[in-house]
Amino acid sequence: MRLGRDNIREEGLFVNTRGLQFGVRLGDNFIFYSDFYENQAQFPNYINRSIAETNVVPGQGIPKPFGKTGGRDYAYVNGYFDFQANKFLNFRLGYGKNFWGDGYRSLLLSDNAFNYPYLRMSTTFWKIKYVNLFTQMLDINATGADDTYIRKYVTSHILSAKVTPKLSIALFESTIYHDSTGTRGYDINYLNPFILYRPVEFALSSGGGNVIIGGNIKYELTNNLYVYGQALLDEFLFDEFFGGEGWWGNKYSLQLGFKSFNTVIPNLMIQSEFNYVRPYTYTHGVTYQNYGHYNQPLAHPLGANFIESVSLLRYRYKRFFFETQIMYALQGKDRPNVNLGADIYLSNDTREQNKGNEILQGIQTTTLLADTKLGVLINPSSNLRFELGYLYRKFTPELETARLFNETVHYFHLGLVTRLNNQYYDF
Repeated sequence: MRLGRDNIREEGLFVNTRGLQFGVRLGDNFIFYSDFYENQAQFPNYINRSIAETNVVPGQGIPKPFGKTGGRDYAYVNGYFDFQANKFLNFRLGYGKNFWGDGYRSLLLSDNAFNYPYLRMSTTFWKIKYVNLFTQMLDINATGADDTYIRKYVTSHILSAKVTPKLSIALFESTIYHDSTGTRGYDINYLNPFILYRPVEFALSSGGGNVIIGGNIKYELTNNLYVYGQALLDEFLFDEFFGGEGWWGNKYSLQLGFKSFNTVIPNLMIQSEFNYVRPYTYTHGVTYQNYGHYNQPLAHPLGANFIESVSLLRYRYKRFFFETQIMYALQGKDRPNVNLGADIYLSNDTREQNKGNEILQGIQTTTLLADTKLGVLINPSSNLRFELGYLYRKFTPELETARLFNETVHYFHLGLVTRLNNQYYDF
């Protein structure tokens, strides 16, 4: 339960959550876990507006109206069955989320969007780990012949290796394809766990899928400090990439950050990272084949065409804690009826121009968000805690429109909360 007030909405704000958790271990090799949460909420104004635009509570699915003042009622379920076949091979069949990377954000695959069914196969040997992920996702903007949301399938794999005792690298590839007719199903061409997806996509023609590739790197400077980075490519033509003419298909993203534990004093964690995503990254000519699920990006919550800095500080003394986060982002938003590459749910075939595209094109906006919490941990096993918090968010567009306008939010809250899943309201 969380209660709060902000400076914009007249009604009191709250999140009321009830739920169940169940887990069991069967021998040494089998684990089953499931949880369920039922929620009613009155959110701060900027979150409420995001829900109205996307029809989704960030990361938590489609809500129903609750009360007479814009409340939301929504449920959330998560679960998996885990099987350790031997010391090399692990299978997990689940309904939930996955996150690949070492940062606070992930530009490869994050836990930003809603849950989805998946099969994850992990193979570990020597200093190498290879993970295959087979998923079914949804585009909730349309329904098929059977009156269900359009199904899309995302098949990914990541190969990571500890090159030296301090250096780890990983290579990532993912393909996204849709099934608007309800007849394609899971394409057997992508079921081979060892195949490269780009040649398969080419062989299946332009409708075969949307392939993205990327990588992850981590270097341990000390036992308590490491630096990390990510890079992702969504399109690549050598001449255009290095041509310097702002080709629309120069779709890529970059991340660089560091994380420090026991910084100066015990139990102090500091993390800071920089994220850069070019216009039209994660988009596709067929919108059902974008890198999104349930009206949210599968990578960064801002979508594309932005530069972001995000920093976190967390300190714990016995059961008392203090946390603060500062996020500063510049983003080029699309002008009304003009696709300039921020919204990944717009077809990149509707782009404004082929050349001359640059980062932050469009209506440049600035977001400054500072979120501070302090409190006491009551039950470490379930992360149950009492906390007091204050969130400041200032959103400033260089040009106001019907959807973009200056807004400053001061949100004060307190609550008895259990933090078992990440929830991203920092956008």
